[in-house]
Amino acid sequence: PGWRKRPHGPKPTFRAVHQGARPRVFRVAPASVFGVAQIGWSGRPADRAHAASETWSKPQGIWDQSPDNIRRPTVTKIGMDLGKKRSDVCVMENAERVSQRFKCATTREGLRKEFANRPKAQIAIEACRDSRWVREVLTELGHEVVVVDASRVRALGVGQGGRKTDRRDAEVLARALWIPGVVPEGHVLSARAARLRDVLLTRAQLVAQRTGLVTMLRGQWQAQGLEAPSCAAEVFEARLRAMQQDAVQTTHAQAALNVLKALNEQLDVLKAELEALAEAEEAYERLCSMPGVKLIVSLAFIAALDDPGRFKNAHQVEAFLGLVPGESSTGGKRRLGAITKVGNSKARSLLIQAAHTLLRMRRCEA
Repeated sequence: PGWRKRPHGPKPTFRAVHQGARPRVFRVAPASVFGVAQIGWSGRPADRAHAASETWSKPQGIWDQSPDNIRRPTVTKIGMDLGKKRSDVCVMENAERVSQRFKCATTREGLRKEFANRPKAQIAIEACRDSRWVREVLTELGHEVVVVDASRVRALGVGQGGRKTDRRDAEVLARALWIPGVVPEGHVLSARAARLRDVLLTRAQLVAQRTGLVTMLRGQWQAQGLEAPSCAAEVFEARLRAMQQDAVQTTHAQAALNVLKALNEQLDVLKAELEALAEAEEAYERLCSMPGVKLIVSLAFIAALDDPGRFKNAHQVEAFLGLVPGESSTGGKRRLGAITKVGNSKARSLLIQAAHTLLRMRRCEA
């Protein structure tokens, strides 16, 4: 009892029909008899809709072929570790395995050669100096580019286990794209903020060179028992020439003074450009109303924030510029330290100088 034998057919096949038990085919039979596939699915009961079919297809789950739920093609995920000359690329067409690895030249022509003919993909790159123009080129080619925040990239597994290579970093970025909401995206500067930043950085370099030359000349004058003029760096060169000292006529002194004169002229050109850029900034006038904040400080702050709407409140701006105290709390005890000093160091230093100016003004008023 509980078993029955197929009455006809050249090859007898048995199956269990116990009360409450799922029918299970013990020997492969024609699909037209039991409604099951000849391979693979022996434990599924026959389906009336497929009883006359010769094959039984595996259920597709959420990807069934019903009109309301048709499977869409998956976007390929690509991780790219940018290098100075060549970049490592890791391609993953699914979340299980790497499909392709290759290197490409970190140039506009090299990127167009490798990615122009590829189907639309999602590409992750780490934020760096090259990330802005690389993002522009890949976006023009129809790809979706995700710029990963470099300060939080280790949370994805970069450098895990003390092993960090360009090949591994590219794979980590590609795998992270398959997990929604995991990749910490970084902000890409707009063209307006990038131009402001470049002009400010150029000016800062020229100012540093001028300061170094003035300090060197002061030291040479002191070594000869001469007193150098006490004045601002902008007029130091003119004041030194007016002293009519023999030391001024030497070849090395004239060379330094000529460079100082050229630096002052170029700094005036950059100042005029910054003033023209400031006229287009809506927040410039409001920022300059604060004591200690003028052209350079206000434009450096504008370039660092770029889009103020991405910050919910002022505290997020403080944290972004590294002006909040570091914290190492544990065991119910809160320990605060010095400021974190993360983010744009130039904007942070300028803001601190402006704050010192404001404090000195308050002391004088008191």
